[in-house]
Amino acid sequence: MTEAAKYAIFDAGDVQLSSGRVFRSMKLAFKTYGRLHAARDNIIVYPRADEVE
Repeated sequence: MTEAAKYAIFDAGDVQLSSGRVFRSMKLAFKTYGRLHAARDNIIVYPRADEVE
């Protein structure tokens, strides 16, 4: 992701929910701040849906 990019995109593929519904070719947009510790213990996931197009 470049500094100019607002979000990076993760291609999750087909994702089946516990309800049985399948999201085909699902993509997740994400943004990172800071650096990941070697222990990988400094991650915070903050879901947002208010910027969905």
